[in-house]
Amino acid sequence: MAEVALIYLPADKAGKKQGVDDYLAAGHTTDELLSLATTQLRNLATPDHPEHPYRATPGGLVWDKPTQNGAVPTPLANFTARITGDVAEDDGAEVRRSFEIEAELNGRRTVFTIPSSQFSGMGWVTEYLGAGAIVHPGLGTKDHARAAIQLLSGSVPTRNVYAHTGWRLVDGEWVYLHAGGAIGRVGRVGSIQIELTGSLAGRILPDPSTDAELLRAVRASLELWKLAPESITVPLHAGTCRAALGDSDFGLHLSGPTGEGKSEIAALCQQHFGVSLDARHLTSWESTENAIEGQAFQTKDQLMVLDDFAPTGSSYDVQRWHKKADRVLRAKGNASGRQRMRPDTSLRPEKPPRALILSTGEDVPRGQSLRARMLVLELAPGQLDWQKLSDCQRDAADELYVQAMAGFVQWLASRYEQLRSELKEEYAVLREAASTSTQHRRTPGIIADLGLGLRYFLQFANEVGALFEIEAEELWVRGWQALGEAAAAQSQHHTVGEPTRRFRELLAAAVASGRAHVANPRGDRPNKPEAWGWRLGTVGTGEHEREEWRPQGECVGWVEGEELYLQPDAAYAAVQRQGRDSGDALTVTATTLRKRLHERRLLKSTDQNRQVLTVRRTLACQRRDVLHLRDDFLSTLSTKPDQPDHDKQESHNYAAFMPPLWSGQGFKTRPAPDHKPDQEPEPDADGRVSGEHWSGNGHEPDQQESPLFAENQADGRVGQVFDEGREEVSGQGTHPRRVRGRI
Repeated sequence: MAEVALIYLPADKAGKKQGVDDYLAAGHTTDELLSLATTQLRNLATPDHPEHPYRATPGGLVWDKPTQNGAVPTPLANFTARITGDVAEDDGAEVRRSFEIEAELNGRRTVFTIPSSQFSGMGWVTEYLGAGAIVHPGLGTKDHARAAIQLLSGSVPTRNVYAHTGWRLVDGEWVYLHAGGAIGRVGRVGSIQIELTGSLAGRILPDPSTDAELLRAVRASLELWKLAPESITVPLHAGTCRAALGDSDFGLHLSGPTGEGKSEIAALCQQHFGVSLDARHLTSWESTENAIEGQAFQTKDQLMVLDDFAPTGSSYDVQRWHKKADRVLRAKGNASGRQRMRPDTSLRPEKPPRALILSTGEDVPRGQSLRARMLVLELAPGQLDWQKLSDCQRDAADELYVQAMAGFVQWLASRYEQLRSELKEEYAVLREAASTSTQHRRTPGIIADLGLGLRYFLQFANEVGALFEIEAEELWVRGWQALGEAAAAQSQHHTVGEPTRRFRELLAAAVASGRAHVANPRGDRPNKPEAWGWRLGTVGTGEHEREEWRPQGECVGWVEGEELYLQPDAAYAAVQRQGRDSGDALTVTATTLRKRLHERRLLKSTDQNRQVLTVRRTLACQRRDVLHLRDDFLSTLSTKPDQPDHDKQESHNYAAFMPPLWSGQGFKTRPAPDHKPDQEPEPDADGRVSGEHWSGNGHEPDQQESPLFAENQADGRVGQVFDEGREEVSGQGTHPRRVRGRI
């Protein structure tokens, strides 16, 4: 049954009630009658006494408390507040809600945002409104105040925002998020809201450009190659481009003396993601681990610089620095985050670092496995071109770098779904091309990742018209060669941190410094005692005075002819003491160290019957379990530390081809290298493998196999715009255009 609403008409002049006919007969129009009815219906919808008993008054929130004698006004708070917005913040791992609140106290209005979990506790009142804001005492008053705010807020609008950068699938389309919005295949996407605070707020990309400014921006980005040797600048630029492709599991570390421009170069790379992210706005290694991990999680698919890794202070302080670096960089290399629990013991989502981390510092983080998860680049004094640095800083301030990156991510957005499916296969191909048997197994993977970043950026530059195909090919060959040189230098850092090598270095230092010694099998001085920790000293007085060899420190082993027997526990303890004093102790246990010695074939014999790595010998009149090594174990280390692992006849294969720039072409056959496949590359005097063993070194692009495509001269390019200094030699067919001032 339909509800009927009664309309009350005003009485006539004599006070007599009147009906509709009387009302109209008195001279009123039908419009006036309709207006009167509408007003009364509205009053019925919003009665003077709403369903809830709360009111917002000039003096604050009031509760009309029901009693037997009627409603009694009861003050709840001396301020009023209402929720103006309900925000769902998505950081890619979990969704957090927050309330936007507008409050008024003594005529002063305040607007702020609080996490939804803090709302019911009302602890935010004094934090945001000050000491003058009062929630009156009384049992349940706080709960009534909270309920009053919620009920008086009415219908609160809800909005969804993203709290991270990088790629996100929104409504079936891949878009790239940044602090200023989102970029998709058609450019700026206006319907997506992003909220980033603090230092992340500066990670803003402009709207992608499609004119001559984009061409100028792309070529300006490639000018970074001229800042320093390409073995340094190419990996940095390739890493900047690789960050925009998506997930990665490695980092970069730029080391060198203070004052050589490390921070400035790193800042130029980071300024591809925000013009304000210069050298004065870098995240410092002084930040806490939690702060660094949180920012690295939110900074998805972008480059994040951690500046000034320079451990100083006591040995404890130095260890704390390296421990922090190990936690952050290892988490990045493993693509994993720490597991945490909620108060109700349920697990929180993991939040691994999703930024590509570029670290700078005077020192290199310790640990062989940690260094394997990053590419270490060393900037030597005098290698930075300071005049070129000023030019690049001017380009960055003029927003050329962010324009180049905005155009790059828009270009990626149009093919990102396909790119995701093909990236793994392309990575495997490049990794195979980058592999040599003298590298750590992770190094080819890092080089392949950097190669992907470089390859896609050069393809983008060619497609938008910033580079001709011949230019892109030449830059690809140069870039791949530079990555090879960086990979060759990387092997030195792996060698330095290798546990068995470090054990030998520390034990030799302990013996040389007089903290330990080696005796002959009887416990007396051995041949060449000065080499085994013995010192010639004077004993006795007067006519009994004589010189005598005396052992220094603790006995760690015995030497007999060409055999060296180390007491495992004593040698390990001496090494750890030496390492702690030098600030770089061994990071493996004694048991693990023995296994590593055996794996690298440094143990001369083991006990096969007992299936242990020690052997039993009678030394210093006692039967002992000792490690059996060669007598030259503590002598000067070979410049080829990996030699004990391989027989002379062992075969080593090296890639004899240059990977192509255009991933769809397959490999282009290149001339064979100048060494046979079964030869081992000879390292330099400092232990580095020469860059000539890197696949593709010295080879120019094979233009006969890669002709210019006539259709690309018009399709896929943004007009026919050229930078100043470029000229077209021939406009006929597929003839290449040449340029002055090659990059």
